This record gives sequence, C-alpha cells and structure tokens, in this order.
Amino acid sequence: MKKNLKYLLILLATILIGIILFQLEYINVIILMILIYTFFVYKYSKTKNKLYLFIIIAFTLRMIFIILDYSFELLPYGWDTGQFQSTALLIKNNLYNFRNLFYNISESTSVKSYSLFVSFIYTILGSYEINIRIINALLGVLIAREVYDISIYTDFNKEMALKAAFLSVFWPSFIIFTSINMRDALIIFLTLNLIKQFFKFKEHIILNKLIFLLDFIFIFYLRKQNLPLFIFIFIVYFIWKKVKNSALIYKIISILGLAFSFFGVLYLLEANIFPLLSFDYIAREMEYRTSGGAAYLEWISYNNIFDMIIYLPIRSLYFLFAPFIWDISSNIFIIFAFLESTMLIGIILYTLRNFVISDKIYNKRILLLLIFLAIGVLGYAVVTANFGTAIRHKMTFMILIFILISPYFNVISIVDD
Repeated sequence: MKKNLKYLLILLATILIGIILFQLEYINVIILMILIYTFFVYKYSKTKNKLYLFIIIAFTLRMIFIILDYSFELLPYGWDTGQFQSTALLIKNNLYNFRNLFYNISESTSVKSYSLFVSFIYTILGSYEINIRIINALLGVLIAREVYDISIYTDFNKEMALKAAFLSVFWPSFIIFTSINMRDALIIFLTLNLIKQFFKFKEHIILNKLIFLLDFIFIFYLRKQNLPLFIFIFIVYFIWKKVKNSALIYKIISILGLAFSFFGVLYLLEANIFPLLSFDYIAREMEYRTSGGAAYLEWISYNNIFDMIIYLPIRSLYFLFAPFIWDISSNIFIIFAFLESTMLIGIILYTLRNFVISDKIYNKRILLLLIFLAIGVLGYAVVTANFGTAIRHKMTFMILIFILISPYFNVISIVDD
C-alpha cells in the first residue's frame, strides 16, 4: 500500500511540474489540481478501494488530453465550445455590471443554463477555459463513484461494481468528451445521480428525495428533451413493476394504460400541443442534425408519425452501434468511432454468450436500468442523425450497458485491496 502511495505521489509531482512549466500564470489551475489530487490520494490511502485508483489514473489521462487539446485544438468542436464560452463570459459581465444575468443573450434555455454554470466556475477560478474543462473532467471521473454505487444498490458485488466503474472512466470517447467545455459530463453525472437517489428512496431520507428533484430540474434545464423522456421512463417502470405480481385484471388494466400512453404520445406528436413532443420539433431536429458533417441515414425523412415508427429500429442500431464498416471515410474521427463501436459490439456479444450459460441476476432495480436504457435509446435515436452527436448523447446509455453486463464480463478481473 505504501509503495502504491509513493508512486501516486511521484505521478502527482510530475504532473504538477508539467503544468507549472506549461503556463505559470495559471496559478488557480495549479491550486485546483493540487486539491483534487490530494483528495483522491487521501481517499485511496484511507479506504484502500481501487475505485479511487481508477479515478486518479482516469483524471490524469483527462489532464493530459486537456493540455494537448488546449495547446493544439485537436477536436472539431470549436463552434459548440465557443458558443458556451462566449455566453458564459456575457453572463459573468452582466453579473459584474448588475444587469439581468441573461441581458442581451438570445441563446436557448439549455445553452443559457450550462453557460450559467460555466460563468459560476469562472467567477470563482477565473475565466480561462481550462478551468471549466478541469471541472468537467472531475465530474467525468466522479461518474465512477456513481456507477459503483448504482451497481452496489443493484445487488452486484464489489468486483462487478469495479468492472462497471473501470469501463465507464476509461472508455476512450468518455475521456475526450468529459474533458471539453460542453454539457455532457454534467448531464451524465446528474443522470446517474438521479438513478442512485431513486434507488435510495426506501431509506426514507428527505435529503435523497430533494437531491432527486434537484437532479431532475437541473437536467431539464440543461437538456429539455429529457423531461418527457424521463417522465415516461418512470411511468413505464412503475406500471411494469405493479403488473408483475398483480391479479389478471390489474395486468390487463396496466397493459391498456401503456397502450393508451403510447397512442397518447402519438397524438401529442401529431397535434403539436406540447413543443417537446411535437412532430414539427422532431422534424426540425432531424434537419438540423443532418445539415452538418458526419451525417448518417440521410435518405430517411419523416413525413408522418408512422415513418418514425418504421425507421426507429434502424435508427436505434445506428445511434448505439454506428459507424459501421461501410460508413468509414478518411475522417480520422469516424475511423476512431468505428473502432470504438466495434469494441462495444464485441463486448456485448461476448457478454451475451456468458449471460446464456451463467446464473442470472435479476431484480427491480435491474428492471429500471433496462427500461431506462431501452426507452432512452429509442427516444434519442429518433432525432439523432450524425455520428458526432450520437457519440456524445449515447454515453449515458453506454454506462448503463456497462453496469448491466458487469456480472457476465469476465475478460478483466478486478480484486479490491
């Protein structure tokens, strides 16, 4: 244990020296890094839980990527990150000038909400973009804690929980997209925390329910499309849970209720009553997401609700597993995404083989994760039409896959200290 701690401290010192040499003016960044590493090294030495070793290494990888991308602009997300950066600086300027925070800002509610979070970080640490990237990287590795806790609440053992956490923090695209100035790290963290707090409802602690509600509100403001999606997920879960052990009449009523809910959603889509559940909104999103580069299934267009239903299976497969070999181009990011998707498909196929021949683990919490995964993928697949967006938006659902497959994924063996 002391030997491991010694190596961690050497690693910490090396990283800090590198940062100091990188830019001496970033004193707030250096202090922030010292605090983060000190906390995690302390937790690892105190608990002897390999989860914190994963977090330290994963955070270090994110720091290396941040420094490289901050210096050489490796990613083609300048427009997106620039929008958040400029909006955050406007909000901060409005605050200093005692104006309405969103004075002269015409961006969407989602952009304003995340930019408000960014401006809060800038007010404390300074307006260098590297500060928010470090905070996002921190949230990105704290996902491991949420994944670990969800796995334990799902009655998985510690080794299974560590496997799920390992995959969640070391998956290549997660390292990249939780280290840039975008909403994904914050939304994933809040979504996983939402699930964890829901699992803790039976503990009858008011704080859990309050945090659950706050998570729900924050997620809505960060990505408003999640409101109807998450509500529908929990409705389906509660109905399904009641159906399983109910009398026949209640099962029939519940099934009819789900059917009416489904056709009710179709009615809302057709009638354009609720903006987030409107056919016009989905059509606009589709057009917007296919207008840029890296679009897929461009030949699909929605002329009516039934077109959406017909094309949903292929759109879901593309959302979760594309790009495929026939989608490869000279674009290095498409090639990278293809290799990662191939790895995901291989892991799932291997796990399914083990699932068939192994003892099954099943409970109501696994049911919620399965419903969350299925409805979430279907909901996002409808409006996602390019590889870049798909990679970012499917990260939460990939983490749920990692949790669900961990009991049957024996390629890696992780034994806690």
